[in-house]
Amino acid sequence: MHYLRRLLRWVGRAPRDVVLTLIGFALGIATSHFYYLRSLGDARSDAEESRRSAALMLRAIGEVGGLEYTRDATGKAVGIAIRLRGQASGVTTATGNLNVTPPTRSADWPGH
Repeated sequence: MHYLRRLLRWVGRAPRDVVLTLIGFALGIATSHFYYLRSLGDARSDAEESRRSAALMLRAIGEVGGLEYTRDATGKAVGIAIRLRGQASGVTTATGNLNVTPPTRSADWPGH
């Protein structure tokens, strides 16, 4: 109560502009803090939703085949091993006909 009386006595002696500035400052801080906490909660829920979506997509890809998860002691996936196998074979055949047509003019022959 003592502090409140001192504050009220000081407010009574302080210029009006100073008091209004301090009140505006306090309201601004309170409003900023409220919206900060609200956006922090939104960011946390968005991050959790992203983690759930990523886990579901990785699980779906893993069930199709080709992925093995490495897990820590708690069972949380900490890495992915991709197992790939491949095989290739091929056959090729080439055929052709060679036709030699002599030039019609003697100047076209090599060496002339």
